[in-house]
Amino acid sequence: MQTKDQKLADMLLHAEKLFWRGSLYCEDVKYFSGNTKCIIINDDRKAGEIGYAEEKNLKFTLRVQTLIDIVHNVAVQRPTFSVDDLIAAFNYYVGNGAFINFGEA
Repeated sequence: MQTKDQKLADMLLHAEKLFWRGSLYCEDVKYFSGNTKCIIINDDRKAGEIGYAEEKNLKFTLRVQTLIDIVHNVAVQRPTFSVDDLIAAFNYYVGNGAFINFGEA
């Protein structure tokens, strides 16, 4: 587990380095920003670590593999993407359960 709170923007920018078998827990907000606080909990040791997330008022948001897939989808559509593109794609996925299509966004 990453017990250190991190910003969502940092996690998105370095998604390829994250432990893919983990779950992302973030602040419970309506819209995520680059400054939204998040942690990753290792799914193999989840039971003992949920308390930390609850203590920090962090909620399960999605699996890390999905976060990696969101970043990959953005990179395919926009090879020179920005942090704002990643945040928009993340919010779209969380709100719609589907990948963003920048041609329609």
